[in-house]
Formats: sequence, structure tokens, C-alpha cells
Amino acid sequence: MKKEPQYTVCYQLTLAEFQDGHVVNTHQVCHHRLSETPELNEVFTDLYEQFRSPHLLGLQITSIRCQQTAQDYLLA
Repeated sequence: MKKEPQYTVCYQLTLAEFQDGHVVNTHQVCHHRLSETPELNEVFTDLYEQFRSPHLLGLQITSIRCQQTAQDYLLA
């Protein structure tokens, strides 16, 4: 039985801190998550839906890597 590959998506969020309705600080946070697709549009849409808020200033996908192991490769 062939197993669908998993992908590790690395991404960076740029978040704002507000005070009295003004941006007073920003910071960036790097994360990663598993995905069943390497399709950039689908991955970006999923991430945007997950993190959508007034504090989100930026979302950057930095890499998408296949998690296929050597054993998975030999069995394919």
C-alpha cells in the first residue's frame, strides 16, 4: 500500500502589537507544520485562515520539504 508523502512547511509570521489603535511593535515568529500537499496556494490559504487576525502583518512560506524516508522511497 502506497503512503501519500507528507511535507514539512516552514513559515514566518510577522505580528503587530497595538496600543491605542497604533502599531507600537512588531515581531517575527518562525514555525513549521505538516501538510499533505506541496501546492503553494493551498498551503498559504490554510495558513492564512489559521492565523488571520488584525495582528497579522505578514505571512511568508520559507520552505516546503518532502518527508519521504528512504524506506518509503524503496517501497514506492
